[in-house]
Amino acid sequence: MSYYHDDPIEPDLPRRRNLFGIAGLVISLICGGLYVQTTLAANISMNTGAPFEFGQGILATAACSGATSLTVTPNKSFVNASGGGAFYLQGVTVSNVPNSCNSFDFTIKAYGTTGNSPLALFNTTSTDAVVYQNSGSFSAGNGSTGMTVTSSSGSFTVNFTTPVATTSAAVKISIESGPHTAWAVVGQTGPGGGKVFYYDAGGFPCGPTLANTCRWLESAPVTWNGGAADPDLFWSNVVNASTSVSGLTDAIGSGYKNSLAIQTQNGEFNSSTNSYGAGAALAYRGGGLSDWYLGSLQEIIAMKNASGTVGGLNNYMYMTSIQQSAGNYIAYYIPWSQQFFPGKNSSGQERGVRPIRAF
Repeated sequence: MSYYHDDPIEPDLPRRRNLFGIAGLVISLICGGLYVQTTLAANISMNTGAPFEFGQGILATAACSGATSLTVTPNKSFVNASGGGAFYLQGVTVSNVPNSCNSFDFTIKAYGTTGNSPLALFNTTSTDAVVYQNSGSFSAGNGSTGMTVTSSSGSFTVNFTTPVATTSAAVKISIESGPHTAWAVVGQTGPGGGKVFYYDAGGFPCGPTLANTCRWLESAPVTWNGGAADPDLFWSNVVNASTSVSGLTDAIGSGYKNSLAIQTQNGEFNSSTNSYGAGAALAYRGGGLSDWYLGSLQEIIAMKNASGTVGGLNNYMYMTSIQQSAGNYIAYYIPWSQQFFPGKNSSGQERGVRPIRAF
């Protein structure tokens, strides 16, 4: 039997039935399938006066849905490992979402058997999976790097690129709904401590394999390398100076994939000095984040176009993660808005490096 209330008072049911319901919830979650058939709605004023809707466990709440019950189904996957392996909470499917939730954010969290702190779900430490419903279409919201969203009519599925929570640890799920919050705007300080300089509402492919979707680009601060200005570095190492690196593309969002390709093929990461462009950018850890990289041509051009926002760009060539041909990479001369093709390691061919990241 399902119950609906306009306040968070639980129905007065026999204690035995309630305990069995909770036990069934835990078993369902561990097995990879949780169906929430009861929705309670509650509004709590949080200083600003805006409603903050919440839900947890079998009484998962999404106040924007009103009397419409949501079905929440966790999905699992097995990750193999030497000598063992484990099942992980791979993602969550939410269906039967009504139109009344348009323009709302859904936030999904998972909890263990005790404690009030949510479990990390992806990106090692990310606990909140945020999904935005925009006119019936669902997309990844605030903090979406490291997860993908598949949208269909009245439902969505969140998948974690690298899941963190094991099914044995995750025994409760909560789904919250609240007013949509834009993640970042151009000129704002980004999650990595730099400046957001580019935004694409439709999103663009990004990540190490271009399998993720990002909407923002962030530039590291000018002091990222410990000095007062961006350093001049070589593009690659001396031994493979004439090598053509395969698979480099200049589109927005492709710099991370490019940087990894340069590092892998040319062995250009210098762990002691980080004296090569892509290696130094990949090694940067601004904001405690590990997804910084050497920008593609179009990303460096976008950074130049927002130079007033980014700040500290010197009036000389900035290195990109693109080659014009074997032995020649593309640099972009900031004040002249032109491309140049310097050799990789000849004397005087060091160029300015500024790490960026997509999210």
